[in-house]
Amino acid sequence: MKEECCELPDDIIKLNILTRLDPVSLCRLKCVCKSWCSLIQDKNFIDYNFDFRRKTTVQIMGRFCSVYGFYSIDQDGICTDIGPHASFAWTTLGDPWVPCCNGLFCFLRRSIGGYINLHVCNPIYKKEIITLPKPDFLEKPYFRYKLGFGFDILSKRYKIIGCCHEKSYPLDQIEVLTLGVNESWRILKGKTIDASRLMDKIIYVNGSLYWYSRYMNNDLHVPRKITSFNLGDESFGEIDVPSNTSLSINLHEIDGNLCLIEHNGKTVNLWILTTSTTGDRHISWINLRINLPIELEFEADIIPIRRGQVLIQSIKDDCYYLCHFDEDGHVLKTIELIGILGTMYVFGKFDDSLVTLRNVM
Repeated sequence: MKEECCELPDDIIKLNILTRLDPVSLCRLKCVCKSWCSLIQDKNFIDYNFDFRRKTTVQIMGRFCSVYGFYSIDQDGICTDIGPHASFAWTTLGDPWVPCCNGLFCFLRRSIGGYINLHVCNPIYKKEIITLPKPDFLEKPYFRYKLGFGFDILSKRYKIIGCCHEKSYPLDQIEVLTLGVNESWRILKGKTIDASRLMDKIIYVNGSLYWYSRYMNNDLHVPRKITSFNLGDESFGEIDVPSNTSLSINLHEIDGNLCLIEHNGKTVNLWILTTSTTGDRHISWINLRINLPIELEFEADIIPIRRGQVLIQSIKDDCYYLCHFDEDGHVLKTIELIGILGTMYVFGKFDDSLVTLRNVM
């Protein structure tokens, strides 16, 4: 391409050309000319591209045995591998919901010598994987580790929290690492991450981490809570779970909001946490009931993609389906995903990004 092609106005390049492309293609286009390279590496463009793709594209992540995979789904349900596969430690087989945030992926991996290390990477950059300092909880000979990974919107830094469930490890102790600030973990005293519960996901939403606090008695009459951890001031909080939900609920994020999902194999209850913008910032749950096609016979966890779209797996044929529904919960269409094995365990959505670890660490 001639250099003159790079003299198009930045707004035309940005709005009509580059924002339509995925991060892998954009990385290649940095070689076209200096002005394109500068534009693609600009923080404002990275944020713009991330927000645009998050609203208009669908990416998912899953695992097959001990390997993570990342896939992009087009409007016809065709799945394309968008990143290198990363192997992970056998210890996380009981905890497949390893967190990701803004296109960065945090995971455990066992080394050749048998040691478990913690890593951060962006899957679109094949060689960019960073090994993080080792926290105390990884020294414990136990497999129930818990990790939370999120972005502090005040300091503009990424933070990782973690703990393990082991008798010699304090149950109220959480370790925190701030990427790019120091190389040591800090110990916090406060609320407990219940690592004994394998279904306890730690979800990142808008500057805070959330996990579902369940109790051994499994009594529906006992108020259940969602614990929050503000990554800015590192304070804990609690949110009441809707009283008319079952015990089998899962936490997710949808369109920048925390949500709960429960289902009985025929219908899905989607609870979305909303915050009023006036007065004392009152929070409330909005419920939407979705009646999915009976012939799909689904039982696995439901993955919300965005408002109007959920991902399910049918136990009848082991295929994955992307279901579109309207504001009243009526299913408009279902699209079978092509190019992803039914044996792949899909455990969440993934938003690809141009963020590089050089800008984080």
